[in-house]
Amino acid sequence: MLDEYNYITGLNTLAKQKENVITIYALDNIVKYLTAEFFFDFRKLYPNIILSIIESTDEAALNALLARNADFAITTDPLDNTNFTLTPIFYTHYCIALSADHPLAAKERLSYQDLLNQKIISKGRSFRCFRDNMEKYILGNGLNVDIFAEITDIDVALNLVKESNVIYLGYDYIAAMQRHPDIRWKMLDAEVSGQNMYIASLKNTLPRKVCRDLQNFLLEWLPIHNKDKIIL
Repeated sequence: MLDEYNYITGLNTLAKQKENVITIYALDNIVKYLTAEFFFDFRKLYPNIILSIIESTDEAALNALLARNADFAITTDPLDNTNFTLTPIFYTHYCIALSADHPLAAKERLSYQDLLNQKIISKGRSFRCFRDNMEKYILGNGLNVDIFAEITDIDVALNLVKESNVIYLGYDYIAAMQRHPDIRWKMLDAEVSGQNMYIASLKNTLPRKVCRDLQNFLLEWLPIHNKDKIIL
């Protein structure tokens, strides 16, 4: 009865709703990967909890945690486990999208060498994965590429793949939700094949009950809906 009373009295202002809100900074397109079903299922079980999700870069997500502006960050490694409690939720491989008529589309897997002199589109240098790939394995190895654009909107990116014959460099969790007959997704054959995706929280802080509820729900929901392993 007290819980119901607190919820009802908390409806008057946004400030009063604060205790029922969970703020999550998530890497781009994670919301699309979870799909609307995740939110429907969560609200059925926890109708009084509001999920506030902000799509972000990996660094901004972790900075939001450090500043206590977020309850969780959903992002990739490598992460500093001295400041954060890290719970892996799935492993995401690097992969490449190209048009079905691209000369490289016939290859089963692609390597960094295949990207030589190609037009590349990706999420951009605001993201650690792009900088790591570009600086260490592409530009750092002397491979000349034409960075066509850096954008996070996957729909626009894939339209460019179809219409301009550019190559998209990204993650397979994005590939899993973007099927199109004119696009081929290829695994990237590389020394480092991908990264773990984590739900991270600030270490040495006592999480609120609503946060524990959300994390437990997510960890149970992912395998039930075959989201804990990505299959292309």
